[in-house]
Amino acid sequence: QLFLRKMDQFESRPIHGTEGGLYPFFSPDGEWLGFFADEKLKKVSIRGGAPLILAPVALNRGGTWTDEGTIVYAPNPNSPLMSVSEAGGEPRAITQLDSTAGEISHRWPRAIPGRSAVLFTVFANAPGLEKGRLEVLDLKSGNRKVLHHGGTDPRYVPTGHILYLYEQTLFALPFDVGRMEVTGNPVPL
Repeated sequence: QLFLRKMDQFESRPIHGTEGGLYPFFSPDGEWLGFFADEKLKKVSIRGGAPLILAPVALNRGGTWTDEGTIVYAPNPNSPLMSVSEAGGEPRAITQLDSTAGEISHRWPRAIPGRSAVLFTVFANAPGLEKGRLEVLDLKSGNRKVLHHGGTDPRYVPTGHILYLYEQTLFALPFDVGRMEVTGNPVPL
């Protein structure tokens, strides 16, 4: 079950209806929580109430809520990224696996606040999570750009960096959010 703890309090409280919940993520306004449970993508108000089902999933691999009101998620380990409206509806693929490049999975999407873009990890036919490739997807044009080879689970932070994992180490990669380009070498944190 998922729990919520306000940063200025020590006590946490269970969120009703989130039993078995995994990989939670907040809406941009912080009022809703997206999560995966019972092979479904769901959302629930942090103020209470029953969770709402948004889409079916299998063995999900992360989700994120964009400023535009869509949720981008990976419904299973061998899928492209999908999107669905925060109100529900028909999910649609927003990336395609490039089989000629050996791609087998797009996962761990993270919206970049204030931008219509998502960071994500691409895995190809290579063993080990350290073989991941970090990319950014422009949600308006559908264009993808490779940012870095080696790593997984990228997320943008307002210091102008992408944080990601590589071989059990957290790295910071300098990133120009305006140009959507890497501006330096990664540094282990």
